[in-house]
Amino acid sequence: MAIADLVQYEREFPLKLKRPDTRKEIGVTFMVRHIDCQAATEVGDRGRATAVLGESGGSTAWDRQLETIAACVCGWDWGDQEFEEGKGAPEYSPEAVLRVLRHPSAKWIVVQVVEATGKIGNFTNN
Repeated sequence: MAIADLVQYEREFPLKLKRPDTRKEIGVTFMVRHIDCQAATEVGDRGRATAVLGESGGSTAWDRQLETIAACVCGWDWGDQEFEEGKGAPEYSPEAVLRVLRHPSAKWIVVQVVEATGKIGNFTNN
């Protein structure tokens, strides 16, 4: 095996969300790529260029971090769950991912996405 092929940053990993209190799966799966995937790198590059040019547009460092994290989410399956009561499962789009991750009650989801996207073992060839 070629060393260059050991880590597949673009590989999709199924992150099965778990309740933050019991760690039991809740029936929602996010498909994620590594934090160093192309999409996340591009978001990070744009953020750095904007910061250098002094054109933050009102976005904070946290907003830019969330955009990078959201870029790692490449799909999802909500099963029979919904994100907000009575609204059904959100349809996947990059904008929908940001809405979910920015929600004040979703910090525990952000934590799980960050953990999964940063764990190199999720993206290595065996």
